Amino acid sequence: RPSQRAFAADQCRDEDRRHTAKPRARSVPQEGTMRTLQSLRQPWMYSVLFGLAMALSACSAASQTTRATVAATATEPTFSAAMIGPLTKETPLQIVSLFSHEPGETLISPATELATLIADQRVGGSFGKEPLRTLMIDPSPGSIKAQRLLYIALGPRSAFSLARVRAVGAVAMREALRLGVPAMAFAPVVRDQGVTTFGADEVAAAFVEGALAEWDTAHREHPVAPLALQEVVYEAGPAFIDSVKAAIPRAMTAAHARRQTTAQ
Repeated sequence: RPSQRAFAADQCRDEDRRHTAKPRARSVPQEGTMRTLQSLRQPWMYSVLFGLAMALSACSAASQTTRATVAATATEPTFSAAMIGPLTKETPLQIVSLFSHEPGETLISPATELATLIADQRVGGSFGKEPLRTLMIDPSPGSIKAQRLLYIALGPRSAFSLARVRAVGAVAMREALRLGVPAMAFAPVVRDQGVTTFGADEVAAAFVEGALAEWDTAHREHPVAPLALQEVVYEAGPAFIDSVKAAIPRAMTAAHARRQTTAQ
């Protein structure tokens, strides 16, 4: 029958197409890629990769340790102002500055009490005449609250200057670092000795600048040595505390700017 013959012919054509169809092409890796893959399977390659990973890890750890050490040794002490006097401040080290003795001089508290503690050295001796000389005493119980009291000589009143105050700041910082105390307090006591040539804020700024310059010197000479000093308190009276508080950050900014200029 015609329909049966047509159906059979279609089946034969489908069968022929199945037998004559070309197989699909498979992706074959190139020769260079095969050699790379085979080399990565070698046991020695695992050892090399492991060694590289360990070396990178060690370098990273060493870098982190170095950064931590620099951060720890480069921290300068904090500077702040407090409305308190040198007789009542509790601190490991109290530092004050005194002019040389002059007949008929007028002192007011706390300069009166501080001068009395070293009357023999100041009146009978020569302490105070040579600028920047130091005198350390262990105060008797009840006289002041500080554990130790350090005097820095200012010389004669007629030679007083801001440069002298900067030098006092440097000496104060040097002695505090030498003694290894964690904190120190400073009272200029200049006005209490009758000298009002400069404003309280100018004197405070000069002291801070000198102290920070000395700290920078100590840190450059011993960059990895721990510096125990963490806090410096500048003491001021009620009439001057606000101006002194404003002067300290300005002085620190100026000192930091000079530090960067010196480092360049």
